[in-house]
Amino acid sequence: MLDDVRSHDPRPDETELAWMQTDPLRAAARLLMLVALAVSIGTAASQFVGPDTQSGAVVAKAR
Repeated sequence: MLDDVRSHDPRPDETELAWMQTDPLRAAARLLMLVALAVSIGTAASQFVGPDTQSGAVVAKAR
């Protein structure tokens, strides 16, 4: 069934050449940067939208 997708020509086409030329370390670094950006945006948004409450330790100390 997978033979239908790939012909029996041993020469790769343009798409396969592009996949073979990608650098896995560079792709992983970009993915890590995107994850870090998403986490930082999510954390900032939750701090901005969340209620302004103090933690239990700070409230107990203030009394």
